[in-house]
Amino acid sequence: MVLKNKLLNLQIVPFFILSFPVFVDLLNGFMQGADSEGDSMVGLLYRGGVLLFSLPFLKHYKYNRLLYSIIAVGGIVLSFHIILGGFTRNDFTQFVKIIYGFFLLSILLGHRNFKDKEVVCDCAIFYGLFAALSLIICKVLGVGYASYIEGTFGLRGFFIATNDVGLTMLMMNALALYRFLDTGQWRYFVFSITISAGCALVGSMACYMGTVMLYVAYILASIIAKRRAPQKNKSDRVRIGFTVVVILLLGAYAVTTIINIIMEDSYLSSKYEDVGATLAENGGRASLINAGEQFIGARPFLENIVGSGDKFLLGVSTIGGYGSQQAKGVESDFWDLYGCYGIILVILIYWLPVKALFRSLRLLLKRREQVYYWTLVLTLIFLGHAFYGGHAFTSPLSASYYVITIYLLDEDMQARRREVKHSVTENKLNKQ
Repeated sequence: MVLKNKLLNLQIVPFFILSFPVFVDLLNGFMQGADSEGDSMVGLLYRGGVLLFSLPFLKHYKYNRLLYSIIAVGGIVLSFHIILGGFTRNDFTQFVKIIYGFFLLSILLGHRNFKDKEVVCDCAIFYGLFAALSLIICKVLGVGYASYIEGTFGLRGFFIATNDVGLTMLMMNALALYRFLDTGQWRYFVFSITISAGCALVGSMACYMGTVMLYVAYILASIIAKRRAPQKNKSDRVRIGFTVVVILLLGAYAVTTIINIIMEDSYLSSKYEDVGATLAENGGRASLINAGEQFIGARPFLENIVGSGDKFLLGVSTIGGYGSQQAKGVESDFWDLYGCYGIILVILIYWLPVKALFRSLRLLLKRREQVYYWTLVLTLIFLGHAFYGGHAFTSPLSASYYVITIYLLDEDMQARRREVKHSVTENKLNKQ
């Protein structure tokens, strides 16, 4: 009974907050259908419940001033949208989605069941693992929705937001590699390979390039970063050497297979005809960014401060040739946030990840520990995807798993403070 209670106290709430959403997203996608035309409130009810669950933790929330500032500025911005004619229900719901991750972070930092870093990391990694396994099962059984066009390569299973899920899998892959290097437990390497297989099935450039860069980061991490716990140098070298060989062999097979698939697929061969140009043109979104810049250049100066709301999305769609009735974003988070909500809100929303970026870099240079290396990698993935593919800051899914980076940095700082306090207490007792 004691063991059962311990497991329940440590795992049920983290599992429900971090692992369970994958089943919510799968059910939500299944109920909505391939064209998202079905009716489903599953995702809304679940994440609404998480928001309500987070409210008691906001009082002592470390970042409550930032969150309250975002909400206050957001309220002013939405009020201007009502006056200026850019307000719709989507304008409000998108703002709520943007701040969802900040509320979830308050649970991570405030709830007693999230004090165990290992449990938090495991439950988060399980989202990426279960998502990848669902894609693999769909591929084997021949079910699910296509990522792009039916009959072409690329699978999103029963997920609706493929880009959001892809980015989340990439980040959880990075978290699995961090745990593998930090603990030496082989299950994390198996999790990483499985998540990589799921990413490969999605068929997106972001998933392919992100996975390659992750394993390059893994090789570099084994050279320049170290574990806090004592290491057995020989066993570490053997383990890392073996995994690098496995990665190279599987990588060579994956690259050959994917190239053959792309060459034989008319849609993908056209889509990836010039990879260099696609990357240089901001993930193929150059025309949409140009449309966004044209709209922003012609709008009143006030809207640069408070944004244009859905007028921006409709303007991008009109200028980009998608029609005047379609709300079409640029799908690059900075431009979408700036276009819809203005520069002040952009600065507030970007503040925490940018702060984490520089904090991770500073601590990595100072201490060369794995945790700082991987929080840096996670932040670069998140910010890079926000620029090239969007669906980072503007996705409640992606943002809620990125904030684990903030949690890891804060928990590490708290652990060091406890160590210092314990050391000081011991010294005092020894002197007595």
